Amino acid sequence: MRIVVLTQSLIIFKQALNEIIKGRRSVTPDTALRLSQVLEMSADFWLGLQQDWDLWHAMNSPKAVEIMQLQSISMGVENLA
Repeated sequence: MRIVVLTQSLIIFKQALNEIIKGRRSVTPDTALRLSQVLEMSADFWLGLQQDWDLWHAMNSPKAVEIMQLQSISMGVENLA
């Protein structure tokens, strides 16, 4: 499918779709709903892909080393309330 046809069907700007494809822009819930309607794949699918992308980048970022140094908090069931 050509990008021009897809952007017309989604009613979004060509530049916005290009940025999503190139990983420069996130898939928002609004865009996920549009993709779901036009491509017949659930909005959850599109948002899940975005979440996977975001998590991968967080896990491979310079901050990931710092995050891995955090200590877990051991809490008993009695401390949850």
